Amino acid sequence: MVNQQITLTGLQPDTTYHFRILAKDLAGNMVNSSDFAFTTDPLDVTPPTFSDVTFAELTDSSVRVSWETDEPATTQIEYGTTTAYGSTTPLDPTLTVTHTQVISGLLAGTAYHLRLLGQDLNGNAGASGDFTFTTYAPVTVTLQEGLGGYAGTADTTLDGYDTQYMNMNFGGRDWLRIWNTGSTGVRRGLIRFGLSGIPPETAGRPLLRAHLELYASENNWPGSNSTVRAYRVTRGWVEGDGWYGQAGDGASWYEWDYFDNAATSANDWGSYGGDYDLTSDWGYGPNGIVDEVPATWPAWMRWDVTQLARVWLDGSVPNDGLLLVGTLSGNDLRWRSSEYAEDPSQRPGWCWCSPPAPTRPTCQATAS
Repeated sequence: MVNQQITLTGLQPDTTYHFRILAKDLAGNMVNSSDFAFTTDPLDVTPPTFSDVTFAELTDSSVRVSWETDEPATTQIEYGTTTAYGSTTPLDPTLTVTHTQVISGLLAGTAYHLRLLGQDLNGNAGASGDFTFTTYAPVTVTLQEGLGGYAGTADTTLDGYDTQYMNMNFGGRDWLRIWNTGSTGVRRGLIRFGLSGIPPETAGRPLLRAHLELYASENNWPGSNSTVRAYRVTRGWVEGDGWYGQAGDGASWYEWDYFDNAATSANDWGSYGGDYDLTSDWGYGPNGIVDEVPATWPAWMRWDVTQLARVWLDGSVPNDGLLLVGTLSGNDLRWRSSEYAEDPSQRPGWCWCSPPAPTRPTCQATAS
């Protein structure tokens, strides 16, 4: 062999070593090289240093933190409401110079301290200085017709229980109502909240959560384990002011606004009983269900409509409201409507949480 190499191990750091090479050919002739010398590298005792710390995706309960280190290191964050910290994110043992972690489960409207932790290949552990950030204290707003200056609720019942009701509008009633025959909702609640009523202090802020809230006052002939599903309505409609009797205006089982009681196709729903989305996935699969909740009474019922409300607010999907459909036979469930006068606080509500205004809180890190 002409080319040879040997690895020397067990050497001390920052030490000069001398060596010579010994060789013997096939005839047994020995030869020694001249002296060579080398010095091993000093022992690495320097921990990683941290730079370019940024905060992103701040909410009322979480924040994403990113940073860089001057050498490959592990990833972890220590955090708490004081400089004693007390909590840590899970350790990521991957050695890298770019780091990102999300801190979640935080309290809303709370100031937090954090420092970054990292350990290099040689076990040198480093910690950054102290950084601070404050989570959002969200503004919670509930819109109810006639309260706080809000006027923008439209609600009515589409009644397909009997032919005498199918051409009636119930927009003037002080209740919304559902009823099922088998698994078919033959009475359905129809409701829409106008977005123009959003107060200026929350307009344009990111939506954190949104709920439809209805007060269920009674349930005649209740069935067991019934739930009520909310679907996105896919065309515009008119509330009307009907009580009982033939519709003069407004939506009915047949029409989205009164025209001729379905004598012709003018103003007819695409399908009697309301046009609604049965394919979008809002968290229950591609079936159009926005949310479903158990039927409870007398009590408030709340549907989580956050995902749908976000696309209403950004204008990518028109706001034509929600259709409420029961799931089991019976269950003549009634809610207070926007016309309910005896106790206006029981009128339908649209409740949502947004970050505070007028300016978005900053997440500029300040090291100490």
